[in-house]
Amino acid sequence: MKYIAQYTQIDENDNINLNNIEIAVGLGLVDNLKPSQYFYQVLDESQTYKELDCKIKNYYDGKSLSQGEKAQKECDIVSINIAKYLEKNGFKFSPMTLKLIHKNIFTGAFEQTLEKYIGVFRDVNITKDEDILGGRSVIYADYDEINELLEYDFELERKKDYANMNRESQAMSVAKFISGIWQIHPFREGNTRTIAVFTIKYLQNKGFDINNNVFKEYSKYFRDALVKANYENMREGIKSDFTYLESFFNKFILNKETRLKPFDS
Repeated sequence: MKYIAQYTQIDENDNINLNNIEIAVGLGLVDNLKPSQYFYQVLDESQTYKELDCKIKNYYDGKSLSQGEKAQKECDIVSINIAKYLEKNGFKFSPMTLKLIHKNIFTGAFEQTLEKYIGVFRDVNITKDEDILGGRSVIYADYDEINELLEYDFELERKKDYANMNRESQAMSVAKFISGIWQIHPFREGNTRTIAVFTIKYLQNKGFDINNNVFKEYSKYFRDALVKANYENMREGIKSDFTYLESFFNKFILNKETRLKPFDS
């Protein structure tokens, strides 16, 4: 089945924003995903997201894909979806928005076995091997506590008076909120990308002057910083370390020229 795009009416928001595409591609690196060569080829040939989306879907339609090609397909589709989502103007501060972002950016991208988990919170407990931890995993929230924990974190965030904080305190406060909802890890897959998009939209909605371009180059740093902020192992003498995430949010919110704190070798 071929996908046919209609161009009789073009929404101005459908015109491709290359900066948002670059941010979206950068976010794929949190899971070591890179677009296909075909993605870049048709990106150069396309003017609208609808046109680009149609070409990418036609390219993969009916193909038998290797594991590497499946990863590229995910990155191609999610990159388009994230870029389109960043164009949206509306925003509601709610855990439901996390579900809607996840649904918007991952529809059509996951393998069939994961399709039923798109836009819904997980119903199993999970672990994730992290390179920055030598293959160990952060302990995430129990699946049957996800809704209550998110409601609690969102309610605490609603009560914060950002207007009476200095900019450094604002950056630290946002970082702690985002770290908390990331540690809950509400979805089976795609948590970091979903929460990154949520973070951008949330801060835009609150009127922050933010540097979204950090996600072009430093999205993997963002994930590793979240991991370090949420991992402890007292038996091995490892304490959680928030300083990397603080460094990222300082660059994101306060000063784009700030150098990120390097991870220990």
